Amino acid sequence: MASGALFRFTPVDKRPIGLSDSANKVAEDLRRLKQRKGSLRGSKASLSALRFSYDSQGKRKTKRPKGGRRRVKRPGQPSDQDEQLYDDSGHAHDELFEIADTSSDVSSELNRLCSQIEAELGIVRDARTSPNSRTDWHDRIVRREESWEEIRPTIYEEVISKEGYPQVNECMLCGKKALIRCMECFAVNGLLCTSCDAHVHTAAPLHDREVWIGTHFVAVPPTTSINEDRMELITIERFWPLKPLWRCPKCQQEDSLKLEAMIGSKRVLITSKGRFDFDDCYVACSSCGHSYGETISSIVCARFWPGSVARNSHYLFSIELFNFFDLLQKFLPGTSVTGFIRTLEQLSLNNGRVSTINQAAFIKAFEEYRYCMSDLRCLGRHPLFDCPACFKEQHSVHVDGNKKLYRYSKIARGIRDSYYHGAARFIAQNNEVDSHLDQLGYTDDTESGICGTSRWKAAKAASKGMRNLDETGLVVAGCRHTIAQSAINMFRGEIFGYTHYLHSTDFVKRNVQFLWQDVICQYWPWADRATLSTSSALQMKPCLPAMHAKAHTWHCQVLWGGRWKNGSAAGAGEDMEQLFSYLSRWSSTTKNMLAYRREEFLTEAALFWNSRKIESLPKKLAQRLKKVVIIFICTLQRVIDVCLYIMLQYVLVSLRFAYYLASLLSDNVFIQKF
Repeated sequence: MASGALFRFTPVDKRPIGLSDSANKVAEDLRRLKQRKGSLRGSKASLSALRFSYDSQGKRKTKRPKGGRRRVKRPGQPSDQDEQLYDDSGHAHDELFEIADTSSDVSSELNRLCSQIEAELGIVRDARTSPNSRTDWHDRIVRREESWEEIRPTIYEEVISKEGYPQVNECMLCGKKALIRCMECFAVNGLLCTSCDAHVHTAAPLHDREVWIGTHFVAVPPTTSINEDRMELITIERFWPLKPLWRCPKCQQEDSLKLEAMIGSKRVLITSKGRFDFDDCYVACSSCGHSYGETISSIVCARFWPGSVARNSHYLFSIELFNFFDLLQKFLPGTSVTGFIRTLEQLSLNNGRVSTINQAAFIKAFEEYRYCMSDLRCLGRHPLFDCPACFKEQHSVHVDGNKKLYRYSKIARGIRDSYYHGAARFIAQNNEVDSHLDQLGYTDDTESGICGTSRWKAAKAASKGMRNLDETGLVVAGCRHTIAQSAINMFRGEIFGYTHYLHSTDFVKRNVQFLWQDVICQYWPWADRATLSTSSALQMKPCLPAMHAKAHTWHCQVLWGGRWKNGSAAGAGEDMEQLFSYLSRWSSTTKNMLAYRREEFLTEAALFWNSRKIESLPKKLAQRLKKVVIIFICTLQRVIDVCLYIMLQYVLVSLRFAYYLASLLSDNVFIQKF
């Protein structure tokens, strides 16, 4: 380097260091220091003595000189002290450099040194060299905005050019004059004449089309076309995509079945694009004259779902639409059905179609679709509410209540119970829970919510805030892998009777070993006095969750804390809190639902949560096992090191004692004393 340089590099690391990595980081430090020079205090930017070190992996760390104080070079101070500072630093495994204050221009000096280092080491500056740097992130954001600003006029011009009539106005199929455009058929311009449009869209009637009316393109429904001579919109005959059989079921003649229009009858299809109106049709055989209309089989084969079972119903909903809305609701809990239907109506209106959609028919048809999908999930699969990792002998169960999942009493309960039953039932039946509470002789005064100076709302039976509510919340139980297993509707508070019902009916069947509950110190003595139906229920070990234990008294934490229980596997006992972070997001819609519909929605939400947890369970358990193995190996290594150290100390003491005895014998001191 040139004389008088502000930097001095002293490579003293005995291990090999990658030249490119360390050089890139050194250059990056210089860049950072140059950009920070304006933020330093004083009228003139000055840099104090900073010392950076790089380990063998190229990671940067900041150190101070010996003595704990920074060495700052004053203006005019001899540079020999800097040399002494570096030579006597004593760091045996670092690369050091220092920046000192000078009266010269700091910015020009840094620029010169950066350029010199990059030239000598062959470093090519790229913003992606340090992706974690705040400066590089800012540069990437600026470049992204600049690139969009550059291409924005081009995109605008292309969009505007597509709105006008193209210079090449030939049909893509026959070469005639084209007046109809369909961007879903062809990628270039999609221009078609009227005859080719009728031929193509008879088999694909769900495409969005536009017609040129002389001045601009207008969106039209599937049953509208244009008269080429008079340039007027006309109504044409177009059927919904009913797929006839390939041979007549009566005469067995092949390719004889054709679609015929049903005069005065219409068919309404609702897809993810909105509403489509078609002419209703039936299938007729040109050979024997046999005819038949659509059936449930033909509707389902066409990937549609009937909107009603009435004979005069003409609504059909796309199965793809139901699948999309089902996933949308589960990934975005609280999504409004009304808002979704209004979105479909606006899409229909934007494309020149009728926009009205029957919301009641959509809700009922979507419910039946979910029932069918639930029955399919129950066929030959693992139980929906059992954890694959602990379904044989469950280690832990956590019971907790969620008061956000309430329902207003002004909403009717409905005319039926929840559709889900058997293995697909998540929320227990209310009459069975009430019967269990009556057998216990349960009253609101049978429990206490006080532990030391803390009064727990989890043990409070009623409050003034519940007077306008029917269901006041939900009590949920699940395993330590956060799999939702069972639940109970709360009609009062989070009383012990709800936990007791799950304890005696569900937990015993699952062979649970540890029961975690927020006020277990109050619940367990109460459960012991409540005469459980099975004696095996008391064989579980009661545990207090880690977070809630902080509000209990010290002796309560020692007696009931899960971390003090042998075999609890360092569980936290707060597993249901993760589930509640998802279920609570449904409260904005379930609070105004019918009782059975609320239970069905919460059941669907729990099933979706469990399915995602079960899919990620093998990977998570493998990661936990790897972590435990690493901890075990490190602990074992530390134990071995301690044992070797103790043995070494014992050997040293023995050698010293033997050396002492030998010295005594050599001087005959030992014999004389004897």
